[in-house]
Amino acid sequence: MFWGFHDTEKLTRKCYDIRWYGNRIRQFFTISAPKMDFDFVEPKIAFLNTAIEISLKNSIGSGLGAAYAYFIEESVEYMLLQMIASSQGGNVINEMYGYEGAFCSSVVPLFVNKNEYDKFMDHLIENRKQFKLEYNEKNVDCDMFSGAEVKNDPRIEQSFKLGKLLVEWLNVWRNSFCQ
Repeated sequence: MFWGFHDTEKLTRKCYDIRWYGNRIRQFFTISAPKMDFDFVEPKIAFLNTAIEISLKNSIGSGLGAAYAYFIEESVEYMLLQMIASSQGGNVINEMYGYEGAFCSSVVPLFVNKNEYDKFMDHLIENRKQFKLEYNEKNVDCDMFSGAEVKNDPRIEQSFKLGKLLVEWLNVWRNSFCQ
């Protein structure tokens, strides 16, 4: 994914290991914005089911669906994200960029658990024609990525559009159960 905050900020990717008695039991990555003294845990990255027919931009014969980011509330990554965000105090990122819990909730869906994620992905496949239609009509109206204009880089535009649409569809899908 293409994460960023500001033209002058150079982001770095850090790798962390969680160890138990010297054995690595989990590895995760953060994106660090040193000038802002801010780190956040990378979300999981997945590829959209190819049945939805939204393909990875600029891929040469890869046959992969478009990439998207997401978190699962019950995951170690999300718990670490919450821990890191709370340790950084003041929620400067939230105030400046409208982030909730140190990630942009408008483009990174947050699933309660793996079961919800799987059911939602099944819902997308069942409604793939409507999803693809809405994707094609989606406008990119925000530039949250540093160093690039969203509309000038098809990968960034695709990730942003797909993320926004996934969040919107997830909210509608959840609300359909409450009625």
